[in-house]
Amino acid sequence: MKKSANRGEHENDISAILLSHGFSPGFSDAARREAGAIPERLDMRRARGRKDLRGERIFTIDGEDAKDLDDAVSIEPLCDFDPGGDNADGGGKDSGNPGGGNAGGGPNGDSPRPAYKLGVHIADVSAYVQHNSALDRDALRKGTSLYYADRVVPMLPKKLSNGVCSLHPRADRLALTTYMYVDGSGRVLSYEIFESVINASYRMTYENVRRILEDRDAALRAEYAEITGDLEHMRSLASVLRERRIKNGALDFMLRETKLTLDKKGKPTGVRAEETSFANQIIEEFMIACNETVASMISDTQLPFIYRTHEQPDPEKIAAFISAAEALGFAGRRKQYAAGRYKKPGELQAVLNAAQGTDYHRLLSHMLLRALAKAGYTPQNTGHFGLASDCYCHFTSPIRRYPDLFIHRVVKAYIKRGRLKKSDLEHYNKSLEGICAACSERERAADAAEREIEALKKAEYMKRFLGDTFDGAITGVTQFGMFVELANTVEGLVRVTDMNDDYYVYDGRNYTLTGKNSGRRYKIGDAVSVTLSRVNVENRQIDFVLSRHARNIKQSFVKKKHSKRFYRL
Repeated sequence: MKKSANRGEHENDISAILLSHGFSPGFSDAARREAGAIPERLDMRRARGRKDLRGERIFTIDGEDAKDLDDAVSIEPLCDFDPGGDNADGGGKDSGNPGGGNAGGGPNGDSPRPAYKLGVHIADVSAYVQHNSALDRDALRKGTSLYYADRVVPMLPKKLSNGVCSLHPRADRLALTTYMYVDGSGRVLSYEIFESVINASYRMTYENVRRILEDRDAALRAEYAEITGDLEHMRSLASVLRERRIKNGALDFMLRETKLTLDKKGKPTGVRAEETSFANQIIEEFMIACNETVASMISDTQLPFIYRTHEQPDPEKIAAFISAAEALGFAGRRKQYAAGRYKKPGELQAVLNAAQGTDYHRLLSHMLLRALAKAGYTPQNTGHFGLASDCYCHFTSPIRRYPDLFIHRVVKAYIKRGRLKKSDLEHYNKSLEGICAACSERERAADAAEREIEALKKAEYMKRFLGDTFDGAITGVTQFGMFVELANTVEGLVRVTDMNDDYYVYDGRNYTLTGKNSGRRYKIGDAVSVTLSRVNVENRQIDFVLSRHARNIKQSFVKKKHSKRFYRL
């Protein structure tokens, strides 16, 4: 019986966290019936009136494990492009008729750079999930899909999220397409948005795109010869878009993600740093451009809409961040950060840039992130501080986010009729505040659950290494100890009470611990060797001791390994 109980304990722990944050993997009976009635293959009668793009070269780029493929992309270099026209500064619903002429010039008036027709093709989930249907009500209740380790709690039943809505290769799919005509400096000069039917040519992964573009892997370049040129163009355009965003003041954080792997029982089998490359940034830049374009189109219409907004930060929190940056040797211009005088995110980015290439860059990125307000969803457009965007929304992930699904309905009504039905308009005007609040709350709940599961699984994984020694780096210093992060992103605490070779004094201004007698100093960024001393899985707590303090610690762990008392520490 004991063995049987243990068999499910890992999954039970995860289920308890999910339920505590209001997430259930199931769906209502009515939602399951609605999903079950949807044909597995696209009935082409659904595609009537849509533009047929099945002959276009369109493909997806996602993570290796992804199954809910929301977005596909395409690109066409334009040698002759007229940057003028009716929609030169943002476009309208019927924009997008490029004519002859030269491509837009470079950002400094230098020789012309190629212009591109960028296509972002998003799964048309709203074609299957009708307003106020059982599927819609379940999706609103969940608000978002929740991802942890290599698994997902989907917002929509798998038949939709992994099946008929997902943009699998060589399968006909309904989509909402946005074509953006972008000049050589990264400006979206005009655009067109319409309902389409697509058939993705390839299902690319970030890793394979990285190997094609960065490693120039000959075998992969031969296998994907048809789209290798497209990928090169995409890298060029994404670089320009990113350069323009950063120049406009967008924040660029240096953060490490964790990749967890679990076995079938939920037991952690691996923890490592998630590797990212410019392949990830290609999709990020294209989705940002699309989201801004859609938000800009709707912003002047007075239609009910869900904006993705990020408020200006609290001046006092920013002042504290600047003080910390100054203490670490990255001086800010203090007068800019006086209460009420702070204006632009680019000034904060300058502080991060000053730390680029140092041990403090990632620390300052985390500190700044904590100082900023949380982004959320609002019916009013107040701009997005972190992206330095005047108008932004979430449009590109309707399989996994309810705001995107809502926005698709509004956009489709606008491009078809220029307005919403009176009944829909009245309903949305009454309910929009509540929908935005609910979606913001569910997003925060998903983030909290994902963090808890990650911390739990890291603790479970590390328990097997009690007494082992690792190389790490100090990521934080407090009066009670210092936090050390290992190469696999696991972080633990070295307690001052375990630093038994001296009496250590904490300097809160410079974030250091200094031995009163020896003068030995520990600061953020220092490389240290640590031994795993305690793991409390229930509290998600990992403790290290400095290896030079761990005399015969391996032997002591062998003696205590099966002690119940030890695991309660």
